[in-house]
Amino acid sequence: MARLVLGLAGASLLLVSGVGAPPSVGELLSAIAARYAGLSSWEERGVATFDIPGWAATRVSYHAWAAYPRVRVEFERLEGADGLAWQFPAMLYDAAAGRQYTSTRPGVWWVEEWDWGWVGLLGVGRALTASAEFVAVEDGEWEGEPVWVLVGSEDDDWPSRVELWFDPETLVLRRTRIDELGAALTLDVVEFRPGAAVPAEVLALPPQGEVRVRTPRSRAAEAVVRRFWKEYGRLASFYVRRVEHDGAVVEIWYQDPVLRAERSSPGQALPPELSAWDLDRGAYYVFAEGKWVGLRYPPIPPEFRPRFALGWALGLGPGYRYTGIEEDEVDGRRAWRITGELGAYLDSVPVRRWWIDRETLAILQVEESVVRRRMRIEVFEPNAAVPPEKLLLPEGVPLRRVGPLEPLPEEGPGEWVEEGLPWEAFAEKKLAAAREEGKPVLLYFTADWCRPCRELEEAFHDRRVLAEAAEFVRLRVDLPDWGSPEAAALRLAHRVITLPTVVVLRGDGVEAGREEGVASAGALLRLLRRARP
Repeated sequence: MARLVLGLAGASLLLVSGVGAPPSVGELLSAIAARYAGLSSWEERGVATFDIPGWAATRVSYHAWAAYPRVRVEFERLEGADGLAWQFPAMLYDAAAGRQYTSTRPGVWWVEEWDWGWVGLLGVGRALTASAEFVAVEDGEWEGEPVWVLVGSEDDDWPSRVELWFDPETLVLRRTRIDELGAALTLDVVEFRPGAAVPAEVLALPPQGEVRVRTPRSRAAEAVVRRFWKEYGRLASFYVRRVEHDGAVVEIWYQDPVLRAERSSPGQALPPELSAWDLDRGAYYVFAEGKWVGLRYPPIPPEFRPRFALGWALGLGPGYRYTGIEEDEVDGRRAWRITGELGAYLDSVPVRRWWIDRETLAILQVEESVVRRRMRIEVFEPNAAVPPEKLLLPEGVPLRRVGPLEPLPEEGPGEWVEEGLPWEAFAEKKLAAAREEGKPVLLYFTADWCRPCRELEEAFHDRRVLAEAAEFVRLRVDLPDWGSPEAAALRLAHRVITLPTVVVLRGDGVEAGREEGVASAGALLRLLRRARP
């Protein structure tokens, strides 16, 4: 396998043509290095598409500039559900300092250590695939013209397929595609201007007062996590028994494509909680109030299912950036204590810790430090024999879709308002008072540890949502301890099986509708309008 490295000294230019068999990986990489040797500036425009097939898609335009040693990319959403809108309006990479600046909103930048070297020679797609290893060159087609497709993969925590599409004659990078966990990110280059003059102010660093510093990454911690996935990332089956902070016992079985969990609370008069995934169909079932309820999610491709299931069982999944590693002990066993941050949400960063056995690499304990919840892994049995009854799935259960599914109303995107939607803390007496007065109610079930809740809350800043919800009694139901008796009673009373959940009640107290998971501003508008007389 060959790793794509630009700026190779003395590389000879391969005479290429769109006719005939494609070159080898080494020949194409050498030709690319020679073609762009000495290039220190460029400008690029294109369209990025994030697509979950059969689910939802978002398209954004991007405008990028590069002049050694900096690259700046600005994004603007074109279309797609609000919940999948591009999260960051701009990024700035400084190769000389080994730092990346990420803007979360105007006037707010985060900076972190990021040493990719000078990766900007081929445009934005090159930066996204800087660590890919390439194994083949295939024939392809882009907008009716032949291209050479450089095929490779990245496999840090979660394996992905990487494709770079090159014009055979000019070696211009026309398309970049990254497939991971059934989702695809595609960048199509509309215009590429090598050697373009870039104004100095475009690549100027953000004012110091606007920059917030992120915790540096820990390469040693990342190495331990990679070893864990290398050891266990391809399991055919497993069994996990874990004890949560409140004493509840959760048993989890996995055998492709079924992932099943049973949660019981010893000593408490609560019924067991059952849930099951059909990863092939993208169906998630929860047994509540004596019946099964089904939710539809994107299906998980076969190659990702073992990692998805294990990550779900042990709280270790994609999106984390690992920032610390220390030696520790758990019940006399020598362990690494790994600290990780959920990297996609910069303004509110959930922190999690994992204790990993230094000999077996099994996860022994997990802590969610935002709410100081800790769970202990009592049993982890790789390649376990799963009882047949644990692989049975409910039949005939309708599936409700979850996530950003509906487009915005015809009036288009709304204006973002800084203050957002005001809320009152939930209380049963407030709910009863609203019913007596004949007022509609907006219930928001959330928790400070809930990652999708932060994304949903962006829709609460839409001016149209604020106006539509003005006449509602708005009650926020915080569930910091999902498994506590108090939280369980609220969840059962309001049929809440996932966070976030938004419920609308008419003035007579009857439910008019609900949204489960991340919803767009347009979906919330339609939901609120259902409660009108």
